Amino acid sequence: MTALDTLPPQAVVPLGRRRLDSLERQSRAAGQRWLLADCTGARDKAGVMAALARGLGLPKHFGANLDALFDACHGDGIGGITVQVRTPGGFAGEGQTVVPQVPGPGVIEFTGLSAGNYAVEAHFAPVVDLTNATTIVYCAMAESDEAVPVNVQDNAIAFVDLTVDTGIVCDWYVVPLVNAYTTLQVTSYRCVFNMIADEATTREEFLNACVPSTGATQFTLTPDGAESVTLTTGSAGVGTVLFESLPPNSYGLVSSIPGDFNDAYIFCGVEGGDLPYAGHNSARLDIDASQPSYFCQWFNVPYNASGYADTLSVMNYLCPPGTTSNYAERCGNAPLAGASLVVDRNGWDQLSAITNAQGYATFERLLPGAYTVSNLPPAGTNVAVYVVFCEAGGESFDFTYQDQQQMSVVLELPGGVDVDCAWYNVPPGVPTVSPGQHSGSIAVHKFLCQGKSISQYNWERDCVTERAPAGFSLATADGRPIAVGTTNSNGQLTFTNLVNGAYNLDETTGDWCHAEADRVDSAGNVLVQNGGQNNVYIYNCSLQNVDNLPSTGTGETSTTVHVPFDDDKAWELLFAAIATLGIALVVRHGLYQAAVQHAEVIDDSSLPHRGEEPTR
Repeated sequence: MTALDTLPPQAVVPLGRRRLDSLERQSRAAGQRWLLADCTGARDKAGVMAALARGLGLPKHFGANLDALFDACHGDGIGGITVQVRTPGGFAGEGQTVVPQVPGPGVIEFTGLSAGNYAVEAHFAPVVDLTNATTIVYCAMAESDEAVPVNVQDNAIAFVDLTVDTGIVCDWYVVPLVNAYTTLQVTSYRCVFNMIADEATTREEFLNACVPSTGATQFTLTPDGAESVTLTTGSAGVGTVLFESLPPNSYGLVSSIPGDFNDAYIFCGVEGGDLPYAGHNSARLDIDASQPSYFCQWFNVPYNASGYADTLSVMNYLCPPGTTSNYAERCGNAPLAGASLVVDRNGWDQLSAITNAQGYATFERLLPGAYTVSNLPPAGTNVAVYVVFCEAGGESFDFTYQDQQQMSVVLELPGGVDVDCAWYNVPPGVPTVSPGQHSGSIAVHKFLCQGKSISQYNWERDCVTERAPAGFSLATADGRPIAVGTTNSNGQLTFTNLVNGAYNLDETTGDWCHAEADRVDSAGNVLVQNGGQNNVYIYNCSLQNVDNLPSTGTGETSTTVHVPFDDDKAWELLFAAIATLGIALVVRHGLYQAAVQHAEVIDDSSLPHRGEEPTR
């Protein structure tokens, strides 16, 4: 005996959660449609009717009044439906519906019937497929609006009592079934911290300035007349939540971002369609369960609660090779265009810009706090030394150099100030070579390997020339910086005019997985001997996550390529060094993207790594 067997016809009985689940399982196992109308939140007749409409999957335009079926359907008649009328004693009549007037219903009339209980059976196939539809039958006295009880079975047979000298009119509505439930996917985005946005900002502008949030964001969805549901991002992907099994209803959607002052701009729509603007800080959604899924993109723009904002401007200059003093005087007439600047706020937010033809880039609406400003010269520009001078309000503005992995400085912006920095890029000077000493070079060859684990690569057969730019820096074996450069479109970079000795070569834009060199010492330093060239072969085993940082400065947006670090690379390189003469640890991984080209550098110990503040 099942739960269906114990449920009497037309019964009104209390159903606990367990029995309800059992009924649903038995209904589906028996191949019957399962329609659930939850009236627990109803407080009046209108609430009950609304719950019934939701449970039956009626479209929104039916409202909370089932009589609206007449208005919505009566003009859309169906002809060609075979209808049979039977009494307990036998067959009474048969015919097909016709549509005498358009718009209007499909009609068939049976006359001369005696009193009794009649079964009215409609054969909808092949005209109408009831697989994804349900029927609603409403009968009333022909001469009045008085309803007549009717019992409908199997979506196609209506049982009705006909009394003497009366007529009955039955309206038979075929309502396409919607999916009882749909889903809502919400993705939270964190926007660049100095973004200015309002209701007129387009979704494309937000997508260019924002990335999916990696933190924990809570979203609460509240259906009208029912309990709310709260989910935390990450449960359905990065920055994403998925609300499932949503019946047709109106819903309120809100979010709470812990610890942040925030303005949210929301875009919502259905799968495969546009996502129009849906609200500021909250959204109301009328969900139609006939839609496969709903999507919302929730863009969070940080709000500056301090009321203060800073502006940082950077002017890049290219100095004569080997410049060691009087930078403003010697370099001020040579602005450097195409330099890539990255401003990092507390390791969380980043802005980028490329200097224009006047060497200028600016970052506005910066929140108070610590900023790391990194500068990368354009392709073909080789820098051995960088010198920075900053001022605000005509006074020198303090900063610290941070050059462990790239050319950068750190500033503490207090709020409400405009800071101007001059960034002097000094190429290497003319090399000084002792009599009898040779001048050599280090040539870097960059390759990309994809699709296999590291241990399975044949480095010569499976890898191709890396066309994307890759940055490298060169230093003496004791750590004194010499120059930086980037590979060209052929994956090559050459450091020339090097005296004999040991050098440390560092890849600054990616993580290598394998490296080989003609000559190395026991510490993994690259050797220049007898004025010759030392070829270094660098292999990267993946290249992914290409992101455009939002540009708020002058010029074009730069591109950043993040390459994941492979924990096995040190062991692979060690084994290779043991097995093959000339293979060694050549490169150390770095953090930032560079641009492309050939470098000409020297080992000149007289050049400072970073110079004193220039005379202005």
